[in-house]
Amino acid sequence: MIFYRYIGPNEGDYNIAFTFVGAGNGTYKPAGYANYQFVGAGNGSYDPIIYLTPPESHDLVDMEVIYQPWKNFQARTEIALSRMDENLLSSRDDADNAGLAMTTRLGLNKQLIKILGNNFGSVDFAGKFRKVQNQFQYIDRTDEVEKNRNWDIAD
Repeated sequence: MIFYRYIGPNEGDYNIAFTFVGAGNGTYKPAGYANYQFVGAGNGSYDPIIYLTPPESHDLVDMEVIYQPWKNFQARTEIALSRMDENLLSSRDDADNAGLAMTTRLGLNKQLIKILGNNFGSVDFAGKFRKVQNQFQYIDRTDEVEKNRNWDIAD
């Protein structure tokens, strides 16, 4: 095991970054602010290592179909497929990389309501269905930033 000791200012420089690796998994323990003490393998919680983030890939394809057989009726379907691989260097857990999302909307647009020659205005009817698989990964945020706080939703 390599041992590093601070020998004073202007006497040599070496930057060491310590990373928490779990209780009982490391070789160093904290000994004050920015100081770590060697305690032997398996007796500490820190090691002088830096975890590198593996390369990842995130793809999304989206398609929308709009069908309007009559002037005031419309059917709209949108389907999206995402693929998120959090580690391109490994095939481990690749079975859950793909996810599907779908939205379907049926609508009856601006129908005038006339009864016995009297105009009662107009009305719109619409129904929407949305299904998102747990594996589906959005490219960007889909809810407002403060949604959980505004609606008192636990994270």
